[in-house]
Amino acid sequence: MRISSLPVAVLAVLLLSLGSLCARAQNSSNGENSQNRANPVKTPNPNEPKKTSLLDPQPGDWRMIEIRDGEYKPIQNQDYQDLIKQAREAPQNKDRPQYSFSDVSLEGTATDEEVILTITLSLQITEETYWVRVPLGLKEAVLKGFRHEFKPVDGKSGSSKIQGQACFDTYSRRTFGYRWWFQGKGHHVLTLKTTVPLKKASGARRLQLAVPTAASSYLRLALPIAQEQLSLETMPGGVHKTRALGKLITQVEVFRLGQQLDLGWRALPDYRQIDTLLTTKTEIRVEPNEESILLKARQWIEPLQGSMKQVEVSLPGGFKIIELKVNGERSPALDDDPDLNKPVKIPLPAATTDRLRLEWILQAPWPESGQLILEGFQVADSLQESGEIAILGYEGYRIVKRSAKDVVRTNVRELLGPGPIYSAYQFPQQPFQLILELQKIQPSYSIHPHLFLKMGHQQIEMLIDLEIQVFRGVVQTLELDWKRPEEQGWIIDQAGLPGEVEQIETDPETGRLRIQLGKRLTHGEPIQLRLRANRMVEHPEEEFPITLPRVIGSNPEKSVRTVVVITNRENVVSRVTPLEETETRPLPANLAEKVEKLLNLPDVQDFRGPRQQSFLVTSREHRFRASIMTHPQSIQCETRVKVTIAEEKSFAEQELQFHVKYERASELRVMVPEAFPSQIQFSLGP
Repeated sequence: MRISSLPVAVLAVLLLSLGSLCARAQNSSNGENSQNRANPVKTPNPNEPKKTSLLDPQPGDWRMIEIRDGEYKPIQNQDYQDLIKQAREAPQNKDRPQYSFSDVSLEGTATDEEVILTITLSLQITEETYWVRVPLGLKEAVLKGFRHEFKPVDGKSGSSKIQGQACFDTYSRRTFGYRWWFQGKGHHVLTLKTTVPLKKASGARRLQLAVPTAASSYLRLALPIAQEQLSLETMPGGVHKTRALGKLITQVEVFRLGQQLDLGWRALPDYRQIDTLLTTKTEIRVEPNEESILLKARQWIEPLQGSMKQVEVSLPGGFKIIELKVNGERSPALDDDPDLNKPVKIPLPAATTDRLRLEWILQAPWPESGQLILEGFQVADSLQESGEIAILGYEGYRIVKRSAKDVVRTNVRELLGPGPIYSAYQFPQQPFQLILELQKIQPSYSIHPHLFLKMGHQQIEMLIDLEIQVFRGVVQTLELDWKRPEEQGWIIDQAGLPGEVEQIETDPETGRLRIQLGKRLTHGEPIQLRLRANRMVEHPEEEFPITLPRVIGSNPEKSVRTVVVITNRENVVSRVTPLEETETRPLPANLAEKVEKLLNLPDVQDFRGPRQQSFLVTSREHRFRASIMTHPQSIQCETRVKVTIAEEKSFAEQELQFHVKYERASELRVMVPEAFPSQIQFSLGP
């Protein structure tokens, strides 16, 4: 018997050779699970002469196998060959997973060049007898040593001499990384001592490592950087926290590593020792609305020198902060209700040299003077400040620049979202000032009124139909020259107001009715408004005055022509005549056609009647006198009789024509001869 001995320097080569042999043995098995098998080895030709070497082990030689870090076990070459044969003949069970990682834990210390990392892998092997090959990843790591621990399922060691063991298989830097063989059903813990080179770019360090997917994964890393100077690039989906281990050491903990650990960091300049110089880009969007002025601003702040622990921003006067976001998150700077007469201090979670994004929404009441002063958004310690201003148009107002300091006009484009941009400006530096004047545009619109009256016994119903079209400006109120309608007993149906009307009130100075609209009417398609009113008449048979509303158009001096349509209930005959100041004329054909179209609408057709009177009022006065006569129901009948006499039978045919006036008849009664009622047949015709 002889013992093969090699220098210590060649020991690692033997270990890799052993792992390669384990891989070839497992690849030669008859299993079909290709995921846990290495590439098959070509079978040598028995006719070829076998190559030998002085280093080739003989059957009686001994081998030294490393069973854990720094501990070796001698094994005879023949026993080693039996071990390889057993791995080769091991069948694979593909009906259930053969392994699963329960925990991946990484702990280490970073230097300027690398991370010294201890990796602990906990996994469950479900195969009881045969070897299972497991991909570990970790292809970026350089292996320095390992230790293996095993706990069987039942807590007792098995009788097999290879149960509960681990064996290195192979390594690929470009593809799968490390692969190991495990044997023994139970809980395996593989602890690897490694170093991982760091990637460097622009003063930053980055640790990248492919790790197995596990139920829980964790990294604890000590960095040689003070906590207040540490800037981390967090992983997507990962959770991290930091704490100081000393003045110059910070511990970083990262959870949920996923399949790829990717952690970057850099050391920031000490802001207490280096003056901070910033560059700022600002976009301001001015949005006037009905009640206030909104300022939406977006600022990008980036250090040219030093780092940022907090930023100070001077805001425009007269505004209050509605919302402030820092990098998309709500800022706690609003919790203390900052004084806007002073610069707003915005604390940051940690010192940073990364680009910072601020998003502001400010609000101010509508300026009573009509002047809007834009300034502010000046960032302290900013060496370079520039920006753009977008002014949104507001219907009914003209926005005019009155004065400007360090502001120039630029091309119109969208800033901070879509909208009708009225004008745009640029400012190359701070401080800047832009004074705008908000001039109200005199509205121009057309209005076509139609008044439908339905005369009844002691009651008059009226429908006011207004067709409005705006040509310029904005219309928010309409006026009706209908002074003191309540004196004539008119009551406006407030409950039936259309959705476009907010309220109707009387102007105390002019006595006119003011219709306050719920929304602003602007240039576009015509809009239809309909109001209802009614009045009671105590003595309708006597003449009584009736005043109709007159619409005031965009030009109060110009009279608006009013179409009046009067209809009666069935048992009523009315008479309406204009007073001397009121001028009327018959409807032209185009207006008569329009009236017919309106009467076909569902909410207007109730005002269609058998005796209908229509005319056009062309004067400013809309005063009439009217009387209403109520008639009882009148039914007249005409009859014709035709008698035919035959030899055995006689036939009589009688035609009755009824003329009903003033009220519809719900029934008609006819006397039937008593002698032969069953032989009479009735038919109803026009």
